[in-house]
Amino acid sequence: IRNNERTNSVLKCILDKFGFDPSTNDQYCIEQQLPDRKILILDHCNVFYALARSSDDEQVELIVREKTRQERQAKSNNSLISAGHNRTPSGFSTSSIHSR
Repeated sequence: IRNNERTNSVLKCILDKFGFDPSTNDQYCIEQQLPDRKILILDHCNVFYALARSSDDEQVELIVREKTRQERQAKSNNSLISAGHNRTPSGFSTSSIHSR
């Protein structure tokens, strides 16, 4: 994983490497397995910077799994909500539909 790769790019690469159709990447998600919990890496994240590590040379355990029905529904709901926003590459909103 390089420092400029977003979740969908990483998923496409992983799916292709293991013989799955890379175009189905929107049906999968990445979780980081920690000793005491799992962290879901969000769809729009830069995976390299989203990883929880105590040092740069620490090995990480990532799990690719199919999204749950709730995760797929949340994704479709979020795309409707975020349609009014302009997003920067980092995912931060540059404008808001809310007025002050």
